[in-house]
Amino acid sequence: MLIELQYVLLNIQSLLAGKSTRELIALFQNFNSDFASKFPLISSIEKLLNSFESRTRNYQVKINLTIMKKAHIYGLFLLITVGCSTTVPLVKLTPSTLENKDYWQMGQQFVYANNKNIWFDCAFNRVENGKLVFDVKITNQSDSIVLVDPTLFEQIVYKDDSLRLGYNPADDPEEVLTQLKLEENQAVAHAKSASILSICSAIFSAGASVAVAVSDKDTEKKVNTLNKIAAGNEVVQIATAVSAEANSMRAGNNWTRHKNLSEAFLRKTTLAKGYYIDGEVHFPFYKKANWYDLKFTVGDAVAFFYFKQNLIRSKEQIDKER
Repeated sequence: MLIELQYVLLNIQSLLAGKSTRELIALFQNFNSDFASKFPLISSIEKLLNSFESRTRNYQVKINLTIMKKAHIYGLFLLITVGCSTTVPLVKLTPSTLENKDYWQMGQQFVYANNKNIWFDCAFNRVENGKLVFDVKITNQSDSIVLVDPTLFEQIVYKDDSLRLGYNPADDPEEVLTQLKLEENQAVAHAKSASILSICSAIFSAGASVAVAVSDKDTEKKVNTLNKIAAGNEVVQIATAVSAEANSMRAGNNWTRHKNLSEAFLRKTTLAKGYYIDGEVHFPFYKKANWYDLKFTVGDAVAFFYFKQNLIRSKEQIDKER
């Protein structure tokens, strides 16, 4: 049963990621399953587990069944949530070519502008984590050394010509990367804490078991007490294993994202004459927006680009909206 339970818990670790070991244990002990009656599959499985629990006198088995009931509800609720989720519309941004000329490169439509011999090239790439990602290239053909700082790039968001939804600077690459590194370090620390707690619990359980074994209690009381100690240790071992695994995955994901973004971002750079820099610039995404006005400032040079937003929906989404 424990092997089956660990399999269930590890498969829902994304739901528990970021929680401390204490939170996980409290989750298993205090979980309220009132909503289970709303889902026949959950109710039938819980009734089956309840019947097993009522027919056993073994305290350790009771603990395992209690955890299993709570774990299966988490797993099934997650599956129900995923199954009921709707398809996200595809976001397409088309640049205006009335103000700027364009060219195509590997399927991307770039628009470009020249101001004071600073060349600006810009193309929409994708939406990721609630951000609009643009591929931007800055080329210095002036006689001066210029500083390219993406935090000076600006976005103005319009629903129509008269309704402005927002004004935002571009994401600061250094701030984003620092935050990812902090989250990675935090996840690593949580994983280590869970491992240490697991070891401490095992040592305490072993010591308590020895103390009970040499005590003057009668055999039946000793067995019951030993079962309680073993069951409590199993709860801690399972909870700490889930916490350590989830936080290890979270740390790995943050490390990968940090590495990818550190290579992809257009970062603060000093450009001499004849040199260029390219990379990603991130702005907030607005689902209700119709237009984005982008303003890029490098030294005394300024360039403006305009992108129209369209949400491409599937036939299923269109039918649901009717």
